[in-house]
Amino acid sequence: MGGFDEALLLSITNAIYQSEHFQHSNVSLHLFLALLDELSYENTPKEFTKKRPVKELVDGYLKYNQNPVHQVKELARSFGYHEKYLSQLFYRETGIHLKQYLTEYIMERGRELLLSTNLSIAAISSQCGFSEPHNFSRSIRHTYGMSPSQLRQNFKQH
Repeated sequence: MGGFDEALLLSITNAIYQSEHFQHSNVSLHLFLALLDELSYENTPKEFTKKRPVKELVDGYLKYNQNPVHQVKELARSFGYHEKYLSQLFYRETGIHLKQYLTEYIMERGRELLLSTNLSIAAISSQCGFSEPHNFSRSIRHTYGMSPSQLRQNFKQH
C-alpha cells in the first residue's frame, strides 16, 4: 500500500464515531486501529522489519479490545488461526502457554482496576469479561491469595 490517504482516514473515523450501534462501532474502531497499525508496519522500510512476533499481535489485540478474551479459541478466530496453531506459535516464541498468558493478563487488569479506581467489584468483573462477580472474586483469590476487597484494602493501608 502507498502512503496514508488523510481524507479516507477522516471519513472512516467519522463513520465510526457517528455509528448508532455502539457494539458495532467498538468492533469497527478495533478493526480501524488494527488497520492503522498494519499500514504503519507496511510503510516501515523493509530493513527495519522482521516477521511480526505473535506476542506483539496478541498484546496489541488485548490492549485495543475493550472486552477481554478468556478463550484461546476466540483470540485465534480474530486472527484467522486455528487455536492449536496460535497456541503453539505463542508458546514457541515465549515459553508461556497462551491460556495462562490470557488469564494472567485479565487478572492483572482486574488488580489494576481494583487498586486504581473506586469501581464496584461487579463493575470491575464485568470490565474483565466475567459474567458473574463471584467468578471474578474466586479468580482473584486464587491468583493473589485474597479477595478483591482484601486486596483493595491491603493496598490502601500501605
